[in-house]
Amino acid sequence: MPDKKQRQLNLSEDNVLNAVNVFLDEGRKFHRLSNYKRAMRLYDVAVELDPESLAPLEHRAATLVKLAYFPEALEEIEKLEEALGAQGRPLPRSARRTQVEALWQQGEFERAAVLAARGIDPPRHSPYFTDMYFTSLATLEQCLGPAASDLLDRVLEQPELLDSLRPEPEDEVAPPRKQRPRAKNKAELCREQRYREFLRQRRLYRARVFLGALASDVEFIDNLGEHPALPSANRASEAWIRRHVNIIGDDVLKRVDLLAVECPLYAVEHRTAVRVSPELRARRAEDLEMRREHAREQAARAVLRVLALRPSDDPRLFTQALRAARKFFETTSRRELPDKAEYQALLYHLIGIAYLHFNLPEGGGPGGSEARARRLRDRVNTIMQTGEKGDLVMAGTTMPFFDYAGSLRLSEQRLKRASSRLERLCITFEMAHCCSKLRRWSDSLSYSRKALALAREAGHNVWGVVAAIELCKAELHLKVILEAKTSIREAIELAEPLEDECLLEMLHAIASALERVPGPGAGAGAGPGAGALYDEQAQALSPQKRILRLMADEALRSRCAEMFARINTLPPEYRLPLQAAWTRADQEREHDQAQQRPISAPTFFRESDTEA
Repeated sequence: MPDKKQRQLNLSEDNVLNAVNVFLDEGRKFHRLSNYKRAMRLYDVAVELDPESLAPLEHRAATLVKLAYFPEALEEIEKLEEALGAQGRPLPRSARRTQVEALWQQGEFERAAVLAARGIDPPRHSPYFTDMYFTSLATLEQCLGPAASDLLDRVLEQPELLDSLRPEPEDEVAPPRKQRPRAKNKAELCREQRYREFLRQRRLYRARVFLGALASDVEFIDNLGEHPALPSANRASEAWIRRHVNIIGDDVLKRVDLLAVECPLYAVEHRTAVRVSPELRARRAEDLEMRREHAREQAARAVLRVLALRPSDDPRLFTQALRAARKFFETTSRRELPDKAEYQALLYHLIGIAYLHFNLPEGGGPGGSEARARRLRDRVNTIMQTGEKGDLVMAGTTMPFFDYAGSLRLSEQRLKRASSRLERLCITFEMAHCCSKLRRWSDSLSYSRKALALAREAGHNVWGVVAAIELCKAELHLKVILEAKTSIREAIELAEPLEDECLLEMLHAIASALERVPGPGAGAGAGPGAGALYDEQAQALSPQKRILRLMADEALRSRCAEMFARINTLPPEYRLPLQAAWTRADQEREHDQAQQRPISAPTFFRESDTEA
């Protein structure tokens, strides 16, 4: 007795066959139009009409591959192969292509290579099976390393096979032209363009060149890494990434068993498994060293120029110095273990830029200071309005020398778009610094803690020292002395691996002075050095003299004084930026004592000594 669906439709056996073909044709049409879910619904109806038919199996498998359901697609192909084998018929080449594609996308590269090798028919020279064969071999080469070298050697021992392979354009039926095609958005156009470029490259290279490029040449793999490996530009790329790719940091890895295997057509950053020739490695190291030397030279020159200026001079140089120092840091920090000299120079660049930059009085001072600040702001606004914004607002920098509130807003926006850990660390520290300049000590405390945590996570001791000093400064202003003592101890702990005696002596001097500061409940019975940090007379001294005054140990004080004397006798071009700025601060204080203003809380650098 016919079932309910056949009874309703009054279908005979011929009518059922015709209906199955109609649903399959409609499903293929929607498959070509990239509407894979609707195609699957039509194929399901065809299967319900005739569960014994073999016709829907291949089409269902092709659509399941597009939807990134690779195990289900392989099941359909296995059913088809088993049924055809029972009838003594071979599996069609199109179904074999679908099977190879599903295996490769699922990460079973060895099985994909074996099946692709079976599909290489010398009379036809199928470019798809050729490319999939060598792509799978190259992926295995990256998975197994030296263990796959004998496999490649056996392939290379067949020159007649390799010479006979000539990749040609695919002989596929073009999809039907739409009468009113929907306008594609930019993402779809870019994806199709990238895939067309990938196909062009794949067809240009002969098999031997393609194998050599995928197996050995890292630059060609870099180029392939920008192109999707899916057969067409559609939503299956997102489905593939969603179901079969683990995103760890910025590296796109493909999991095969217990190995983190790099997929050469997807990965962009993680290329440790690729063999790099010694010549290429030497060339890259030489180029990196040259760029590092150039960045170091430019940073030193720019920072020294800035630190030699007075606040009324050109403010654009400060932004140039900030960019140069950040470039210097990024270039020198690419190596795993930078040497001591680079870390020492970098440390002084960072502290010099963070604390010894342009000082603009924000009101509350003498009329002359306000007038000078107003003139400088007008000058900066004029520069910005005349179109020279490139000198002020650059990628990766803000303007902490004149508009701290605007700089903070810019940094908040840039933090949302930050891609690397180093960039987030730089921006977080800038936000902490801007908040301290705006006297928003609670926000400065929060951002400084975040910057310190990021520096510890990234393992950058120099950034950790600077963030800990900024955190200590905010805690001093908030009158939480115990936390400030903890922060300065953390700065000392982070500075010890740098082996910088000058920095350690400064930090120990600050820590010993903090130990003499009374806590919240201390009374008048504190020691004679209890008010050392809050002595307003001490704030009028130069930074060098103030550090000497804070030292309780006579031997340490004499050693530090000798060090300062040696620094002051050096020519300016040989001094490190912070040391040169110390000397400049001493000279300015001797010639400009009348401009000094009292300060609300203790700090140890010139930045806060002259600000309201």
